[in-house]
This record gives sequence, C-alpha cells and structure tokens, in this order.
Amino acid sequence: MTNVIDNKQRQTQHERILRWFDSHASLTRWEALNFLGIWEAPARISELKKVGYEFHTTLESGKSESGYPFQSAVWTLEKTDKSKEFE
Repeated sequence: MTNVIDNKQRQTQHERILRWFDSHASLTRWEALNFLGIWEAPARISELKKVGYEFHTTLESGKSESGYPFQSAVWTLEKTDKSKEFE
C-alpha cells in the first residue's frame, strides 16, 4: 500500500485552506487539523506558495499542558489576485 493522495483530494485541501481565509484572519496547524481535517498543513501552505499565494508565517510561543515550551506557526494570507490554480 502506498501513501499516494489523489489530486482531487489534495486540491480539496487547498480549497479548504483558501476558504478558511474568507472568514478568518489566520490559520494554525491545530485549526487546520481540527476544523479542516488537514494533517500536513505546512505542506499544503508550501504548495499554495509555489503557485503564487503569499502567506506570512509568524511563530507563537506557548506552554503545553505538561508545562513544556513550544512554538507554533501561525499563517496569514496576503490578499492578492495571483495564481488561482487551486480554486
């Protein structure tokens, strides 16, 4: 068994990310997983960047429930009329 994702499914993940920004200012990996069902949000963001979407990434620091420090990426989308290959 291979881990091949059908192009239609991958495009659906791109579309879900882009639609998220219609009503939200930012996206985190946790939000992508819990609200959009996307496990590898950083990969999808990278793919969208490659076709012309402009994302800004900031790192937020926090502490886990166990008290361990962590950093998490927060993405924002620059509203432009660049490539719309995934819409």
